[in-house]
Amino acid sequence: MSEPTSLAKVTSENLIVLDYDAADKKECVNVLAERLYEAGNLRSLEEFLRAVEERESLSSTYCTMEIAIPHGISPTVIAPMIAFMRLKKAIDWDGDGDSPVRYLFLISMPGQAVEGEENEHVKLLSRIAVMSLDEDFQKKWKNAQSPAQFMELLENYEETPL
Repeated sequence: MSEPTSLAKVTSENLIVLDYDAADKKECVNVLAERLYEAGNLRSLEEFLRAVEERESLSSTYCTMEIAIPHGISPTVIAPMIAFMRLKKAIDWDGDGDSPVRYLFLISMPGQAVEGEENEHVKLLSRIAVMSLDEDFQKKWKNAQSPAQFMELLENYEETPL
């Protein structure tokens, strides 16, 4: 994968879900994975969900600032893509009472979950992390009124070169 100039190159309006009312992280991941499948980016929804679950079992993908970045690396993924969800209210990501999440970026990455394949998804994780630290951008994505507006924010966001 060549380095994207912005995260907008690896997502689309149909992969953005705003103000969803979810019960737990499994529901969030399932909804976003279904969007990736419907977009034609997954050969098997079930295999991808297993990859995400296996990755989550290694260590939490909860970040700070109410953000989680679950991801799955699997041969069932056709191309690197990201789906985004903003929740109506925070959920307890890890079930520990200390990991509130309102914003999710689900990364789908083709390949095997082995060393060497990690580089591409780490670049996407880094891009999301850099963008997430921008307080002005956070305010904008928290207030986006539509998937189209969220896409416009991504398209106009100038990422810091990695």
